[in-house]
Amino acid sequence: MSNCGVYVIHHGGENYPEFENNCVFSILSGPEGRYGFRFNLRDDTKDNIIEKHDLYSEFTGVYWIWKIVPMTFMG
Repeated sequence: MSNCGVYVIHHGGENYPEFENNCVFSILSGPEGRYGFRFNLRDDTKDNIIEKHDLYSEFTGVYWIWKIVPMTFMG
C-alpha cells in the first residue's frame, strides 16, 4: 500500500464518478441507510463520530479517514 492517498468525500448516492485506484478513493459520508451502496468506504463504520453528522456533515468523513487510514500523507 502507498503511504499517501486522496479521499473524495461524497454526501449522497448521486451519480458521482468513482475514483478507485492506487491513490484516490471515494468515501460516502452519512449514517447507515443513506443512498450510496456502490461505495466501498463509508464513514459510519469502525471508529466514527456519525452521531454528529447533522452538525459536522462531511467532516465526519475527515475524522474517519484520520482515525482509520494508516497513511503518512492524505488530502
